[in-house]
Amino acid sequence: MLNDLYLGFGSNLGDRLRNIIAALKMLDRAGVTCKAVSSVYNTKPYGPVEQSDFLNCVGRFTYEGTPNDILSEILRIEEILGRERTIKWGPRTVDIDILLCDKLVIDTERLGIPHKDIINRAFVLVPLLEVDPEIKDPRNERPFFEYLTVLKGLVIDWPVRVVEASSFARLTGLEVKE
Repeated sequence: MLNDLYLGFGSNLGDRLRNIIAALKMLDRAGVTCKAVSSVYNTKPYGPVEQSDFLNCVGRFTYEGTPNDILSEILRIEEILGRERTIKWGPRTVDIDILLCDKLVIDTERLGIPHKDIINRAFVLVPLLEVDPEIKDPRNERPFFEYLTVLKGLVIDWPVRVVEASSFARLTGLEVKE
């Protein structure tokens, strides 16, 4: 069964843009087909750890397999690209989060879909809504733009676009199949 999948990408170590592009290419080789990518945004770190700014973006993909299958593939790619899980919310070469998968709601120790903190993260919602402005939270059918509207009054460091979506799609070298 072909699944619609939204993934969030982040990096704040090394060549941040190259790390994200490498992750996208590895996903493509694993059969995760990119349908659309957002612009790339520079964002302040989330959480209590002092660290460098992140680059973040979101992509919409199709994938044939289970959510646990794609999670295993994501963890493998993160490890190959040098991700070390030593500090919660700490610096990372690459971070790939499953944001949404079809209309599924999954809450297990290993996997949470939608991503458990999606509604509190402007650095996720801004690029997600760029890819799909009408997307809704499968838990309650509330449009995600409503969450972003709430965050506008709370977030001091708003994501700053550094690479437009069309330019980023070209940089990846992938055929974005929209």
